[in-house]
Amino acid sequence: MSLPAVDAPVGVKFANGAGETWSAGLCSSEALSVFEPSGYKILSETDTWDPTEAQNWVAGQLTRFGAKKIIAVYSANDNNGSGAIASFKAAGVNTMPPLSGLDASVPGLQHIIAGQQLMTTYNPFRKEAEIAAKAAYAFAQGKTPESDATVDGHPASLNEPVAVTLDTIMSTVIADEFWTVADLCTPEYKAACDKAGIK
Repeated sequence: MSLPAVDAPVGVKFANGAGETWSAGLCSSEALSVFEPSGYKILSETDTWDPTEAQNWVAGQLTRFGAKKIIAVYSANDNNGSGAIASFKAAGVNTMPPLSGLDASVPGLQHIIAGQQLMTTYNPFRKEAEIAAKAAYAFAQGKTPESDATVDGHPASLNEPVAVTLDTIMSTVIADEFWTVADLCTPEYKAACDKAGIK
């Protein structure tokens, strides 16, 4: 999946998470910092974590702009991405534009395997839990936990998110035992898994 030339009359559909969520606002602002100078036009955006709302909204955008003008879909998580995919399918669009996601969910990863989603974002929760446990232990001992960053003036330990694509599923979520091959390669996705070497 790749984007067309910037001078093409096309744009990005921007589906944020719910606006009142701190993480959604942060993801939105960071994504916009990349999109705005890119030369691509953001056709429209919405704020929701509800996959059904996302699906209905995407259906409306397809009616409004037509599938050819939507050259990419920024989705705040895999569930919203699933709604977008459902809308494109319902509109008879068999080849999805590049679609992002977040959470490294089973449906999101399966959509990547099937060629319907470009990527998802994986947060290694085991590492996050280990850091949190060490911090809790330090606090219990009356000590200050180690930190490697500062957020809003406070010491913090940041768990770097990982972009997962078809080429990196085995080396990320499978290698970390976040999911197993059996979780992802259900009968519906078995052939696509075999083709991608996920086994």
